[in-house]
This record gives sequence, structure tokens and C-alpha cells, in this order.
Amino acid sequence: MIILAQWRDVIVTGSYDDVRKAFWQAQTHCLTLGWWGLLSALVYNWIAIIGNISEMGRITQQAREQGLGG
Repeated sequence: MIILAQWRDVIVTGSYDDVRKAFWQAQTHCLTLGWWGLLSALVYNWIAIIGNISEMGRITQQAREQGLGG
């Protein structure tokens, strides 16, 4: 468990609200279950959390540019 890690990419198709909902589900998963291994706690989980935030920021910017709220 010290070096084992699991990574899963998820593609969400739908409205901006659908994407936001999926984002918060992913963040909740990472924040509650992503700390089980040493490398997960120190590296991988942080990469996932920060990557999710970055991607959501990019999607929010696109939504704003198209006037879809965000």
C-alpha cells in the first residue's frame, strides 16, 4: 500500500451544471478516499485535486466566454 496508486480519468458530457456536479463528486472522492497510501497522501492525491481544480477553472472560463454562466 505504500507505493500502490489508482488513477482514473472521467469524461463528463452535459450541461455546465452536470460538469460542476461531477467535479464536486470527484473532489469529494479525492478528499475522503484519496489518502490511503503514503504516496497517495503525499503526491498523487494532491496532483488529482489540483488537476481537477485547474480543469474546472478552464471549463468555467469557457462557459463565461460563451455566456453560459459560471
